[in-house]
Amino acid sequence: ESCVVSVNEYNTNKNIYKSNILLDDKSPGEHSPWSKSISIGKIKAGLYVVELKSVPKERKSKGDFASAFLKVSEATGNLLINTFRDANNNGNKDAKEGLSERSFRIGKVGEPRLEYEETSNESGALFVSLGTGQYIIEQIPKDNWIVAGETIKNINVSKGQTTFLEFKNIHEVPASQENYWLIV
Repeated sequence: ESCVVSVNEYNTNKNIYKSNILLDDKSPGEHSPWSKSISIGKIKAGLYVVELKSVPKERKSKGDFASAFLKVSEATGNLLINTFRDANNNGNKDAKEGLSERSFRIGKVGEPRLEYEETSNESGALFVSLGTGQYIIEQIPKDNWIVAGETIKNINVSKGQTTFLEFKNIHEVPASQENYWLIV
């Protein structure tokens, strides 16, 4: 069995790397190309498609195929997101108000579905390095919580700079039948 690894420019489909790796396995996965890195050399900033295709020894059987986007950036900046529950209603994130395990979608403006998800840490912070440019950041709602204000924000990431965002969350307690009659 062998494996073909290729890297193509996204918009032009121009091939910039291709390698056929012979897998002389005595047991499945013994010489897997996925267990080692492959150097494709220096490439310019841009969006690429990486394709992995297995080619079985017996041509009658069909091989496996996988592809993924590869984003190469020359210049990077940072994004710091804080998500919190404003327990004292002062409008600011104070100590012990951070919310962990809050998920965010991060997508670069003008790129095809290259978004991915990241999750805040135990203090409610999420720090990521991104290529420069404009991004759309969305907090994904969590059960019984709502985001106060905009759930989707547009930002600009500049070279060597950190962009700060805050998402204030409000805990919604579902009204029970008992509480409903007390409110009415």
